[in-house]
Formats: sequence, C-alpha cells, structure tokens
Amino acid sequence: MDQELEQLSDRVRRMMGIARRLADENAQLRTQLAEARKAHADLQQRMGEARARVELALSRLPVAIDQEH
Repeated sequence: MDQELEQLSDRVRRMMGIARRLADENAQLRTQLAEARKAHADLQQRMGEARARVELALSRLPVAIDQEH
C-alpha cells in the first residue's frame, strides 16, 4: 500500500511539473504572439503609408496623350 501511494505521489509530482512547464510555455507563446501581432500591425501601417506615397507620386505624373487619335 505504501509503495502504491509513493508511486501515485510521484506521478502527481511529475504531472504538476508538466503542468507548470506547459503554463510557462503558454505564457511565453502568448507574449511571442502579441509581439508578432504588433509587428504585423506595424508592417501593415508602413505598407499603407508606402502605398499612399506611391499613389500620390503616380497622381503627379503627367498623363500620356494617345498620339493616334
């Protein structure tokens, strides 16, 4: 009986260690995800700004007149 309780106690300790490691890993992954989302949002904003600058530059180009008409 004592041996069975000791084995059960060992299993519970191992499971608690695994749960603790998984919780730590989950917290790290959440942090990484938040950082990746912020980087993505920043990149999207920069792309939008670049797109606006390109569109503005294109709008300032003279329009080519079709010589065949």
